[in-house]
Amino acid sequence: MAANSLPLSIILGRSVSEGYIRTDDPQYKDLLSHRSNGRLTDDEDEETTTTTPATAHDTRQATQRVPLSQNMAIYNHKIGLTSTTTRPHSNKPKPTSVINVLNKSSSRRSLSQTVTNGGVTKPAARGYGLTDFSSDESDFSSDLSDSDEGAPSSTVTNGRPHRSGAPQYIPAANNPAHYVAHITGRMDPWEAKMQQIQDLGKDLQPEIADRIAQDFDEIARRPIDSTPGWIRDDDIIQKVKNLSLQSESLKDKRKRESESKNQATKQGIESCLAQIKDERETALRNLQEAARKVQEEKDRIAKEAEDKRKAEVAMKEEQAKKAAETAAANAAAAAEAAEKAKKAAAERASLESAKSSTVFASESAKLERENYLKVLENIKSVVTPGIAGNLNLKKACNAIRRDIVSAIGRVTNRQDEIMRVATEIDALLRNTMNMGEIPYYWALNVIAKKLVKQSETECLVRSAPAFPLAHVAVLLFTTHAKFLEVLMARFAKKCVYVTPIYVPKAPGDSAEEYMMKLAYKKKESGFETEAQYDARQCAIFTLYCAILQTKPPMGANVHAMDNGWRWMARILNMPPRPITPALIQVFLEVCGNEFMRTYRNQATKTLQLLMHKFIPLIPQQGISGTVRLKTLLEQFLKTGNIPIAEGQQYDR
Repeated sequence: MAANSLPLSIILGRSVSEGYIRTDDPQYKDLLSHRSNGRLTDDEDEETTTTTPATAHDTRQATQRVPLSQNMAIYNHKIGLTSTTTRPHSNKPKPTSVINVLNKSSSRRSLSQTVTNGGVTKPAARGYGLTDFSSDESDFSSDLSDSDEGAPSSTVTNGRPHRSGAPQYIPAANNPAHYVAHITGRMDPWEAKMQQIQDLGKDLQPEIADRIAQDFDEIARRPIDSTPGWIRDDDIIQKVKNLSLQSESLKDKRKRESESKNQATKQGIESCLAQIKDERETALRNLQEAARKVQEEKDRIAKEAEDKRKAEVAMKEEQAKKAAETAAANAAAAAEAAEKAKKAAAERASLESAKSSTVFASESAKLERENYLKVLENIKSVVTPGIAGNLNLKKACNAIRRDIVSAIGRVTNRQDEIMRVATEIDALLRNTMNMGEIPYYWALNVIAKKLVKQSETECLVRSAPAFPLAHVAVLLFTTHAKFLEVLMARFAKKCVYVTPIYVPKAPGDSAEEYMMKLAYKKKESGFETEAQYDARQCAIFTLYCAILQTKPPMGANVHAMDNGWRWMARILNMPPRPITPALIQVFLEVCGNEFMRTYRNQATKTLQLLMHKFIPLIPQQGISGTVRLKTLLEQFLKTGNIPIAEGQQYDR
């Protein structure tokens, strides 16, 4: 039934029964008189299903307004309601809204359109839970009214509204969130939650909202000047205040429940935090305990490793001690063996000396060596003591020694450098000559010793370093004839094979004395080995061979290749010793080219004799030197030439 078509008697009866109007109220009587005069009748059809907007408007104009307020918008705003005035949206006819005032259930009701079989509810109320009845502002206006002229009206069949006969779902009007979800396709979680919260505080409002909406809709349809005087503002305000108090009470109740829940939640959180704290402390203690155990295990392992290391060190020390003792025993055994070897060598040398006592050296070689030894004896007994006894002379001679050693140490295989060193040493010799014969001989001996010493160390592997030393020696004994005598005496002492001579062992000589005669070098652990001895003797002999083939820039070499021929004849006329092939090899490598150029056919015959007659006589101990010598001789017999030695020519 349309709200504006309800009989006045029903409206008045409900107002009296609900306490809004008293029967002794003058306005109530005025309303009854208006009714009896025919202005408002009870003959209106309660079952009217449709009313056009034009008819509703005429009816509202024809109905006398109750003088409740001169402006309904102000009144609605005053009590917290939205506008309930029906405003025409256009000139198109729209259905009249209907309020169901007969159903007093607790669920909210709102307007619906004309239905053919049942009522269709509209969206939930705004403000205090009341529905906006404006047909042009309703959320359902787009679905329940026609927007185009002549379009068919929406109808509801068995509770389902449809347009032009097509079924369409309309959600319950008391839940606008459902309707929003139907329109947009999804439900707003916040809107649904807010709607739930609002519904909790509005248990008592739906019935009141329906009644207020019914009465005010009726009032809105009447003229402003016809507002009934039986409705007082104080009553409405009082009821609104009551509703506010009920709402506040409900809010306080909800607040207390919320605070209670919050307190319980807070206690639960605190309990959970305390439990977490206990668990954390327990876990921390467990972690510390585990770390302590791990550290104890590490300390135990480290201690075991340290003990093991100490045991290993002690064991190694014990082993080292035993090894040292073993080494000492071995050294003693080795020393004993060496001593036995020396004795055996001495005995062997003595035996060889006894076998060939007449061929240790030629007579001329023996005489020559005796003269050289006399020179050494003179230096040892006269020159050296003469220098040592004079402090001023000794100081001056020491300065000369430093200059000589420095000059010889700087010599290289360049002609200008050789001339510079020789000139510097010649000047030193002339100074010492002015100082007397003893300083002069002392300086000659220093030069000879330095030349032999340097060749002994530098010519062990290569023969090239011997040639610049040989040039200096030749230049010096060309100017100072006595220097050759001193140099040959130094050769006789350090290398007996320069003469050459094989030193025999005297009947009263010990093994050590005999090795000293052979010029073996003594060390802390004894004498040098035979191999070391042979190599050092060949290095000294290299310098002598370089001197034989050296030609000075001016004049002639006073100790030239004729001495080389004499040396070769002497060595071949004696039975070979183990060192003999190494000496012959040095001679041919250093001055063999000059030897062949000087003596030609005689040199060739000599080398053939050496190859076929002499080499087979060499003892087995000299087999290594024999192989190298045979290789050199075979190369000569094949090519007829001996190559120039490295370093024989000046460096460019």
